[in-house]
Amino acid sequence: MKTTGKICLILFAFAILAFSFYWFVGRHALARVAASREARDELTSPPAESPSAQSPKVETGISEEDRDASIAALKKQILDVHPQLRAAERIVADRDNRLLQLALFLASEFPDAHPQLIPDDLQQLLSGLAPWDVVRVSAALKERAALLDRLVEIGQLPDFSTVALDDHQSASLASVAELSSMLAARARCQFETEDLEGALKTIRSTNALIECLESSGAASTEDAAAFSSAHLAHAVAICMAGDVPVTRETLMRVRTALSRPDRTLGSVIKDLIRNDWTTLFISCMDQDKRKPEEDGSKDAIEVSNLCAVRLQQISESTPEALRDGSALPDPQLGGMSSYALSSLTWLDEDIARVRAKWLERKQRAALWDAAVCIALGETPPTDPVTGKPFEVDPVDRVLTLPEDPDFPDLIAGSYQRAKQRIPLLK
Repeated sequence: MKTTGKICLILFAFAILAFSFYWFVGRHALARVAASREARDELTSPPAESPSAQSPKVETGISEEDRDASIAALKKQILDVHPQLRAAERIVADRDNRLLQLALFLASEFPDAHPQLIPDDLQQLLSGLAPWDVVRVSAALKERAALLDRLVEIGQLPDFSTVALDDHQSASLASVAELSSMLAARARCQFETEDLEGALKTIRSTNALIECLESSGAASTEDAAAFSSAHLAHAVAICMAGDVPVTRETLMRVRTALSRPDRTLGSVIKDLIRNDWTTLFISCMDQDKRKPEEDGSKDAIEVSNLCAVRLQQISESTPEALRDGSALPDPQLGGMSSYALSSLTWLDEDIARVRAKWLERKQRAALWDAAVCIALGETPPTDPVTGKPFEVDPVDRVLTLPEDPDFPDLIAGSYQRAKQRIPLLK
């Protein structure tokens, strides 16, 4: 009986502690979803020379054509006040646009919402549930040759530009995360069957598709880019840093094929905010989600203010503040609509997710680059996140990320001390 009482007392105490913890976390989360009065008033207190910018209302109960014109006018008005929300536009011919052709192809190839992209038997081989067998994998990939050939072909297109895609086309880009595992497996099979030129072509094309996804500005495609990059890096590392020596020329050509333009974290986050603003504006003005008498203009203006303030904070932040997450201070509570509060929550969660993926990808790329530099007798880079040198085990030819107890908090607990073998040269 005494034992039972003690157990009940312990459970009660634990419940009190748990409640206190979640109360504290909830309070902190609530504090992050508010915005400053300056953000809220920026559009509703417009310059004297533009009095029409003050809380314009999109009329309800009018024709669809007139309503579209009113929404377009409101969007133009917002962009006149906050030009930094306007996405940079580059004109690229449709036939040459990697991102557009990729979206069009995937949307037509996989019209279903949740298609099976990889056959079960091949999935087991690629995921490691079955032992790697180059003959079986090559045979399975031949059955998907037309699909993979088209992806490689798209990856060779000369340029890309972020374009307006419909919902189905945008959603289809997420499938690259899974399809890239087949492209990476093809490159590995080509290496193992001594088709170096074929392997380099596959790597270059896959890398070009990843570059498109990284530059699209959407959090979902950033996720797809991160998974695709990991698939490709893993396949290359197995082939280049195994127990079989490779030539210096081969290693240098692979390094070149894997290189991509270096985008700063600030530019990545700013592209994300502009993309999210477009989505949030459309959502505000979607009359299907509102009562007939309701108008989303006020919410659209308030959300635009929030996104503009976040952009300004990012622009004024140092690279160190962007990396450690201190670039976005907690705004003040009060006076905001529930829609604006939830929009800020959604935006900040997207920023945190993209930031985490960028940090992890940047760190893994530097780890691979350091291994290649050591193999080639060059000075290796340090860890770009912690600034510390990578740990080297010369006996097993292994590099490891430096230990940093603070870093797991930076990327929401997904941190792992990754390892990378150093290539052997012939």
